[in-house]
Amino acid sequence: MTCSESSGIRVPVFAILVACLPFAAFSSRPLVAQDKPSPDARQERLVVAETTGINPLDGPFIGFGAQWDSTAYIRNGITDADFDLIEKRLGWMRTPIVRMMMVSGWCYQGNGRYDWDSPQMRMVLRQLDVCQKLGISVILTEWGYNTRWMRTPEVSDIGDPKHVEIIGSYMEYLVKTKGYSCIRYFGYVNEPSSSYAQKQDLWLQGIDGIAAEFRRRDLADKVRLVGPDSASLALAMFDRKSWLAPLQKRAASVGAYQFHTYIVLEDMRRGGLKDLYSEAWRQVREGDPDKTKPLIIGEAGIWKWGPTRETKTGADNNAWNREDPWAYGIYMAEYAIQAIEAGSWGVLAWMLDDNSHYGFNWGMWTSKKDGMQLRPWFYTWSLLSRSFPPGSEFSKVYPPPVYSNMRILAAKLPVRTGDAKQAGAGREWAFLIVNTGTSHSRIRVRVPGGHVQKSDVYSWSRNAASADADGFPRPSTTLESSLDEGFPMSFPPQSVTIVVPQGRDERI
Repeated sequence: MTCSESSGIRVPVFAILVACLPFAAFSSRPLVAQDKPSPDARQERLVVAETTGINPLDGPFIGFGAQWDSTAYIRNGITDADFDLIEKRLGWMRTPIVRMMMVSGWCYQGNGRYDWDSPQMRMVLRQLDVCQKLGISVILTEWGYNTRWMRTPEVSDIGDPKHVEIIGSYMEYLVKTKGYSCIRYFGYVNEPSSSYAQKQDLWLQGIDGIAAEFRRRDLADKVRLVGPDSASLALAMFDRKSWLAPLQKRAASVGAYQFHTYIVLEDMRRGGLKDLYSEAWRQVREGDPDKTKPLIIGEAGIWKWGPTRETKTGADNNAWNREDPWAYGIYMAEYAIQAIEAGSWGVLAWMLDDNSHYGFNWGMWTSKKDGMQLRPWFYTWSLLSRSFPPGSEFSKVYPPPVYSNMRILAAKLPVRTGDAKQAGAGREWAFLIVNTGTSHSRIRVRVPGGHVQKSDVYSWSRNAASADADGFPRPSTTLESSLDEGFPMSFPPQSVTIVVPQGRDERI
């Protein structure tokens, strides 16, 4: 588990104006029912924040996803009925991408024998069935090797040619025999820079071998190799023992780049995640300028404290905090905004559920023994996944200085096939607004030249988060307004608001 602005694709120049208006400018019925007038809002001000007309991403957005492992599903007693519930939740989220663990010892029995029906493989196949059905892209990751729970017969270590051969065999079975076209990416070894810090040569040997194996088995045009899969501290290693530079010497074999980052909460609140990944992606593109290769944060999470503390990883350092679990929903929404502002094509939260790893508590819902109850941060991350689909075109938005506590993400949404209404009236927009401050902020969000849009408004704050019987978010209100004129709203302290086109659900 683990600086300058990146360049982007130019889109037609426009602006999103954020105007702080006096109370008199608003409707007498507040859009967010729990809002109360803020004392400091009595003074009339007008502040304009304009976009540069540049998408912070240098390629297509692939989505907000999650890590989903079945490693401990057997131990936690996961049944077909439980999988049905997981599928229902993933379907509601419209999860576009997941990262998934694989261990070669789950299928390889030795002496050239494979067991595709072993208990653990049945869990993996069940996961892939769900992903294939729902159209979820998968980053399948061979986790590595050790002599304990990742032992594989006849394999001595990572990079072993036998390990490579086994990986080629199971990938051919999954992709060609079983037809799992959902497997779009393959990663070799989880976080090698930390777990196998002294074995870089073996890791690179494995990368070379897998690339050759994929070509031999006619898999190279179906599955992209992704790396270096390094954790946060590896980014600081660029100037010492880089794991990125030697991988980029094999750029012809690499189809995507991925890092993991669990950022300390205080650092993120200072904009540290954006700074970190602006620099990381700059270095990636400097070494490999091919902008068809996605830039992915494969594990995203937040630590309460940093490496100065004795215990810096694991469940105890999870910033969702048992005493105030509600706040993690705000933290992860802010993480998403900074990641996009830095140019990330995809962001995968660690992780989907607590059943994935025994004793973990980082999931969007609890383990089976605790009832698989949704945690509060499911609300915000599920809405991010659902509201900003692959292909969304983001625009940098700078919040007004008088509201430095505000972060805003705006995206022009992809046109649905056959949607004559959108084609005639202009593209639809979705917005994410995070207020990290301690007081209300009233602003007007405007897209000059935008059309009239009916929108659903989801509001997440300590006092309000509307959900249905399944725990899935539902709108707190609706609005209809001209994006060109802008829509005024009040944002409660410590809140997340998502504005999405109304009725888009029915067109998906």
